[in-house]
Amino acid sequence: MRLVSHPIAPVAAALLRRNISFMRHGTLRDYDPGVGVSIATLAYEYPAGYEIPEHAHGSNQLIYATRGVMEISAGKNLWLTPPHLAVWIPAGTRHRIRMPHAVSMRTLYLKPGLQRRL
Repeated sequence: MRLVSHPIAPVAAALLRRNISFMRHGTLRDYDPGVGVSIATLAYEYPAGYEIPEHAHGSNQLIYATRGVMEISAGKNLWLTPPHLAVWIPAGTRHRIRMPHAVSMRTLYLKPGLQRRL
C-alpha cells in the first residue's frame, strides 16, 4: 500500500491505522449507527492511488463518490464507480476500495434491517 504525499494524506493515514486494527478482529464497527440512530454518515477525501484494504462493516453500506472514480471489489466482483453512482454493500460483506485518482467519498451506514422499512 502506498500513501501519496498530499495535504489530505493524514486523514487517509488515520483510516489505515484503524484498518490494521479491525483486520485482526474481523468486522469494523467504528462507523455503525449508535444506539437510537438508524443511519450514520462518513465523508473522506482520498489522494490518487490510495487503497483501503479488505474489510467488512457491521452495518449495510451505501458508498459513492462526489468526485473521482472508485474501484470497489468484493470476492470476484469489481465495480468501477463513477461520481454520483453508488454501490450497496450488505453488512458483513468483505470488500476493498482503490482510488485510481483523487476521490471525494461519501458513505451511508444503515442498521441491518432498516432497508426493509424504507
